[in-house]
Amino acid sequence: MNIRWRCRTAHVFVIAGGLAVTAAFAGEGQAPAPNESGQSPPAAMTRAPDRPSDQGQVPPPEPPKPPTVNECISDHADFKERGGQALFVIELTNACDRRIRCVVDAYVTTAKGPTSGHATLTLPGKAGATKSHAMKIGQASGMANTSRSCRFL
Repeated sequence: MNIRWRCRTAHVFVIAGGLAVTAAFAGEGQAPAPNESGQSPPAAMTRAPDRPSDQGQVPPPEPPKPPTVNECISDHADFKERGGQALFVIELTNACDRRIRCVVDAYVTTAKGPTSGHATLTLPGKAGATKSHAMKIGQASGMANTSRSCRFL
């Protein structure tokens, strides 16, 4: 029995007193030669030829995504007192160069009772632009819930 092997590695198993030889990897991208009975190992046991590397090729950079409206707007809310009047102030800041319109709602509860407010603020298309809305309340401390809904104009 004349068997030619073109493999770099071979595993030998002894099965019930018989000898079985299994090829692990074929040579450099070549299909192994079939044995005398015309059989060859499965394709999974052969190596694909080495491909040239893609060094030096850089994919083009992706264009920057435009910011969303929520990335452009920041808000700050606080209790303040001006001229003896207690206020709850909501301040919005635009960080982008596009005009934005925001609808703000607030519900403030103080020891003197609840107050709700609603306002529409249009911020100019200039980075750093701010607008604020002040609500009159019973005293300058308490709890507040606020929400805003903004869109580009």
